[in-house]
Amino acid sequence: MNREQWAVHPDPTAAALMAKDYRDLMMWMIDNPRGQAFYPVSNYPQLAQIFSFRNEVLADIDDMETAFNKTKEAYTAGDAEAFSQSMQLFEREVRRLADVMEEKRAQLNPPDPKQSILV
Repeated sequence: MNREQWAVHPDPTAAALMAKDYRDLMMWMIDNPRGQAFYPVSNYPQLAQIFSFRNEVLADIDDMETAFNKTKEAYTAGDAEAFSQSMQLFEREVRRLADVMEEKRAQLNPPDPKQSILV
């Protein structure tokens, strides 16, 4: 869960979620971790759609990360009760993030296959 590493991640969805702004996202697509343009140009509009709802998704990622850290702290401290409670919270946060991601995925407009070309 290291956001600073998104720029070297080959997944365009991760890039769209973690980029600071559109310019940052465009630079990733031009100069990506593999050193070559590999994402179909026709799918760029979907990346812009993903970028548009990134704040909501990042808020859920933050909540999940907080719950994860509390679970880790309780485990390290050997506090079984706190671990149980924090693990339940972590599970709820993971499920909520999955629900939000599924909701957002359903909102994406598919690219036009007739215009699909590789850069």
